[in-house]
Amino acid sequence: ILLLMPQTPEKRQVFELRVPSPTTGESAVKLVEACWTRELLIGAADKVYLVGVRSLFEPSASIS
Repeated sequence: ILLLMPQTPEKRQVFELRVPSPTTGESAVKLVEACWTRELLIGAADKVYLVGVRSLFEPSASIS
C-alpha cells in the first residue's frame, strides 16, 4: 500500500489505517508497518512523503 503523508514515519513504525469499505461505507481497520519513505517536493518549499507500508493485521468482518 502506498500512502501520502505530511510527515515521515519512523522506519518499521506500526500504525492503524482506517479504510472505508466500498460496499458498506463503514471503515475497516488495518495495522500496517512503514517499510520505506521517499520525500516528494511540491512547489518550492512544500514537502510530502510517499510511504510504502505492508499490512500486518486486518480483522475479519465476521469478528465483532
